[in-house]
Amino acid sequence: AEELFGISRKQLLEKKLFELSHDQSIKHQKNYRFEKAKLAKSRNIRFNWLFDGAEYVIEGEVSLIEVMIDNKLYYQCVIHDQTEQNKLGKEKLRAEVAEGMNIQLEEEIQERINAETRLQEQFLRTRAIFESSSNTLLLTLSLDGNISSFNSHCHNYFKFSFEKEIQLSDSIINYFEELLTAPRVRLFRILIGQVKRGGSIQYEVELMWKKKAFW
Repeated sequence: AEELFGISRKQLLEKKLFELSHDQSIKHQKNYRFEKAKLAKSRNIRFNWLFDGAEYVIEGEVSLIEVMIDNKLYYQCVIHDQTEQNKLGKEKLRAEVAEGMNIQLEEEIQERINAETRLQEQFLRTRAIFESSSNTLLLTLSLDGNISSFNSHCHNYFKFSFEKEIQLSDSIINYFEELLTAPRVRLFRILIGQVKRGGSIQYEVELMWKKKAFW
């Protein structure tokens, strides 16, 4: 005890147990009284407590045991220093947590790789269908109405038929303003608005260019 607390036997004999506490605040005084009060119902109690040690804060397991000597009541106090044991336990727990996190991270990385692989495969299949539709003009728009993609047949058809190339990021309304009449452009705006709200629309429109009609 002298080595553990760094004080002499005489000094120890003059101290109450709580006075060796690392934290002697009012809150901890209440906690200490609460633990001691359990002796009224049990001849021995056990609780964990922090003490000021000579070289470090002691993580102690305290056992108070009621004993009778010459008809006098005493309490035998045993303090088991668990600091090193708790430190090893915490390090082991940290290692286990770290290992678990590494395993989880590896699983998440692998799942992400698998997801990206599936996405890439899906993209390639979609792209193949997109480009192989030789008799279909395929064109997609972003939410702001700009051209985001088109297949080769669409690009070649518009370039050959109207001598006006479509380009990525062009406004679809601006592109068709030269090909559609004003009422049809207004209708086109309305239809795009309905699609943006989740609708699905199919319709035919007449494209006018150099006094020719294209369907």
